[in-house]
Amino acid sequence: MIRAVAAVGVVLAVVACVPDRSPEIVSARLSYGGGDQAALYFVAQGSDDRLLEVIVGEAAGEFHRTETDADGRTTMQPLTDPPRLTTRSPLVFEPGGLHVMVVGLDPATFSPGEVVDVTFVWERSGRQRLRIPVVDPSAALGGPDG
Repeated sequence: MIRAVAAVGVVLAVVACVPDRSPEIVSARLSYGGGDQAALYFVAQGSDDRLLEVIVGEAAGEFHRTETDADGRTTMQPLTDPPRLTTRSPLVFEPGGLHVMVVGLDPATFSPGEVVDVTFVWERSGRQRLRIPVVDPSAALGGPDG
C-alpha cells in the first residue's frame, strides 16, 4: 500500500513539472494598404492562455471584432476582454471576424513584401516575438493562410 501511494506521488510530481505547451502561431500576416493603419490576422493554437497585447514594430494593436447588423452595415467593435486560446480550439483572427487593428504605423517602414517584427504578449507564456509578412489587403481576404 505504501509503495502504491509513493508511486502516485511520484507520478503527480512529474506531471506537475511538465510545462504547458506554449501558444504556437501557425499562420500570420499583416494586411497593409498604406497610411498608418494595418490589420493583423493569424491563427494560434497550443495551450490555455490569454492574449494580452500585440505590438507591431513600435505600434500597439487593438483587439477588434467585425460585426454586421441586420441592415448589412459592418462595424468594428473593440473587444472588452482579452481573447482566450484553449487547447481544444485554435484562436482565429481573420478578415470579417476577430483581428488586431494596428494604429500609428510609420508608412515609411511598411510595405507589402516586407517582413516585420510582431510581439505577442500572453498572460501565462509571456512574450513571443515573430517575423510576419506584410501583404496587400487583397491578399488578406483569402482567410488565415492568405
